[in-house]
Amino acid sequence: MYNVLIVDDEQLMLTYLANNIASLCSSFQITGIAYDGLEAMELMNKQFFDLVITDIRMPEMDGLALAKFTYEANPLTKIIIISGYNEFEYARTAIKYQVTDYLVKPLNDDSLKEVLLKVKEQLDESRPSKYQFTCESFSHLENNLLKQQFLSAILEGDSNLIYLIFSELEKRQIQLAKDFSTVMVLSIDELKLLLQRKNTFDITSFHLKLNQICLNYSLENNMVCIYNSNGTTLILLDSDTDVSLSQESILIYETINQLALQSELPEITAAVGMTVTDVLDLPLSYFSANDGLVLSLKKIKSPVLYESALNNADFIEKLNTVCNNIYTDYLSYSTQKLYMDIRSYCELFSDNINNAMLLRFGSHLIRYICQRSNIKSQYIKLSYGNLTENIDHLILSGMPSSDDCYKSITSSIEPLLAIIQQPVISGTEQIVDAAKKYILSHYNEQISLSLVADQVGVNSCYLSDLIHKNLGEPYSKYILRIRMEQAARLLKSNPNEKIYQISEKTGFVSTKHFISVFKKFYGVTPTSYIP
Repeated sequence: MYNVLIVDDEQLMLTYLANNIASLCSSFQITGIAYDGLEAMELMNKQFFDLVITDIRMPEMDGLALAKFTYEANPLTKIIIISGYNEFEYARTAIKYQVTDYLVKPLNDDSLKEVLLKVKEQLDESRPSKYQFTCESFSHLENNLLKQQFLSAILEGDSNLIYLIFSELEKRQIQLAKDFSTVMVLSIDELKLLLQRKNTFDITSFHLKLNQICLNYSLENNMVCIYNSNGTTLILLDSDTDVSLSQESILIYETINQLALQSELPEITAAVGMTVTDVLDLPLSYFSANDGLVLSLKKIKSPVLYESALNNADFIEKLNTVCNNIYTDYLSYSTQKLYMDIRSYCELFSDNINNAMLLRFGSHLIRYICQRSNIKSQYIKLSYGNLTENIDHLILSGMPSSDDCYKSITSSIEPLLAIIQQPVISGTEQIVDAAKKYILSHYNEQISLSLVADQVGVNSCYLSDLIHKNLGEPYSKYILRIRMEQAARLLKSNPNEKIYQISEKTGFVSTKHFISVFKKFYGVTPTSYIP
């Protein structure tokens, strides 16, 4: 019998779940009920639950925060989120906390039973002997979770969190990666969903299933897998040599794609980034993998290897440049320039115009804009709707002309323009400048990439890419350099100041960490550096 905790602030929902779960699946019993996340946390600190079913919106502590707590405290506990239809974008964040599935309001017995049976199968597979976990198996999960958090901290550029987790990994004698490592990025082929007439603007459940497949595969093969905020799954590949990673990535992709097809997912796309020898350079591998992922537009077979990205560097650069120009036009509401840049965008596939290419490039541009802005699903739905409706008309009339492509893509972008009431920025340079100003003003605080992105009003993945392309280094290395330069200045101007004070003034949570980083950066300890 598996124990279930129900968390919801609506009495009717609590009553429905409490009265129906056991009758729909006799393997579950309700052993805990809470009205919000804080009350649920108290119960979870007292007893173990196999399954937590929680509403996504609650007072005090919402379902996402509870999912995060559950994931970090009890990685073996399954989580089901209950959400309204319009909350799927909000629920996307929950994927990285290994949420098992979603139940969309209003609930019905059939959907609840289906999810419960699926969770039961997963629990049966992972716990053949109920609650009889070996120390080794639990330790393995805990160590893998640490490595997931370490990789996330590196990609997020959170230097203090990097140090704290690295220190713990060192204590356990755990290595994140071998001498050579790279990142493979996997995603759902959204074009397939469009062709199947499914909603590409709301594919959280598909990403969830793909992420769960990748996570299970990674755990079985002692690999690190994380979910990224732009809707992709990342798997860390490593090796003692740099010659075997490409072949390994092909085999991994083929296996995961087959598992995805068996789970009735659309075909997945994947790309592998550049190989690095320093784990702090993994953001560079991630950026290059993202660049490679766009080659699916040219029907290059997945996984797209880094060599393919290099061979198509001109196309990638042109695509990224024109997409960035269109996004800048969108933010600044420069409609006249926007339409000119859409013309340039259409020229990228003018040599091979057909309805499939129009659909592929049109959906890519919509996704590019939406992933970088906080756009409500109603506008995204209109955008995709306009695109598919235009293509339906064009199919009847034959092959589209250049002008047809231009009008179709322009029409698909127009619903997104409706939410911009006034110019926001004048260009990407202003975003980077605003980010730099904020970092220079707050480098002595605990700031992460996500926090900086919130301050300048863009998506963290987009800001990370901008910093890399405009400043020539990942965010983590940029802020580390700023802190080191400021530390050197303070040491020179205040030779009598204590090292721990310099550490605090430059944003380090540990003097030991500060000394270690300083020595690696300058080759000498802070004390030796003092003139």
